[in-house]
Amino acid sequence: MAGKPPGPPAPYDLLDRIRNVVRSIVLDISDQWLPSIYLDRYRNHCADPSGTCRCGYESAIGGEVISMEREGHARRLDVMLRVLLIVQGLLQATGMGLRGTFTI
Repeated sequence: MAGKPPGPPAPYDLLDRIRNVVRSIVLDISDQWLPSIYLDRYRNHCADPSGTCRCGYESAIGGEVISMEREGHARRLDVMLRVLLIVQGLLQATGMGLRGTFTI
């Protein structure tokens, strides 16, 4: 239907995306390449002093490339991979009707 925003991606689409990102990072590291990832930046607070806030998570306000060349970036990649692992486990648990059985 025209004008209707797309709904959230299905859990299995997200699982495929997570697998692809992790696989890409592992392949880069195994080939002795330092992986780099482009992340969109979103505003999580209203910066408009007039009070008319049009902030949202629908559109990115910029981007950032993080890589393992810098220690701070490597830590962020580590945290991101841990979060993806948690999200993957939660999606698998809820998708299979196994709520409450998620472990890392």
